[in-house]
Amino acid sequence: MNGMARLSIAAIVCASACVVLGGPPSPDGLGYRVPSPPTATYHVADTIVVESRPFQQVREYTTTTAITLGMTFERATGGVRVVGIPETFEGAVRGGIVTRGPPPGLDDVTGTLEFVLSPLGEVDVVSLPELSGPASGLGQLASLAHELFPRLPDRVVEPGATWVDTVTWSSVGPSSEATVTSVHAYTLVGDTLVDGRSLLSIALTGEMTIELEGQVGPSALTSSSSGPVTGLVLWDAGRGLPVIWQYRQELEGTSIREGMPPDSTRRTMVRRIRLEG
Repeated sequence: MNGMARLSIAAIVCASACVVLGGPPSPDGLGYRVPSPPTATYHVADTIVVESRPFQQVREYTTTTAITLGMTFERATGGVRVVGIPETFEGAVRGGIVTRGPPPGLDDVTGTLEFVLSPLGEVDVVSLPELSGPASGLGQLASLAHELFPRLPDRVVEPGATWVDTVTWSSVGPSSEATVTSVHAYTLVGDTLVDGRSLLSIALTGEMTIELEGQVGPSALTSSSSGPVTGLVLWDAGRGLPVIWQYRQELEGTSIREGMPPDSTRRTMVRRIRLEG
């Protein structure tokens, strides 16, 4: 690890102290602050493969979505106010029940993503974008607020050090409510060069659980699934933002629809987040 990475890691002490005292955090520390420039464009691409086995039959469908968010940052009580305006959106479903019609696009996304981000990555959600029309069957965008920025340590860390964080959040849809709990263990690997820039590499392992209650027509539906999560974060200490942030979930569980036998499910999701420019 080079000297610059050592300075970046050691600066966490200064960053934490400055936050406590109300001053600006160190520009080299692991902490969220208003970046310079106070704007960023993030591209988020998801691929979700769901396999179910109703009545001993195997059904599989794949959902892909991609959204670009133009984001602005400003100081706020408790951290940084982040506002993300959807600039592009596209999605598709292969397999399962596919409805005919125009392909989903930006016109099917309404509202903005807004939340207050603490220096360590905790979020207070103000608003979320919503999907409608042809995009309504592609899921919800609630996870963007809670999973766009990884959590950071509250202490000085050296390469090889690990910090653990638990995040629980809920999302309410037109006919369902989901509760997501993630226990993530982050490990600081060291520094790496990407396009001539020195970035901090952070590995992720963990476990995720999704509990869902909803309604399908006149029938109640409940499901529970859990499984491992693995991922990688490349962090730009100069801007105080993740440059690349990707992870993979592999969840297995059971869905129960009222009046029908249990349905075993497997859900694999790959999310790739990239800071443009």
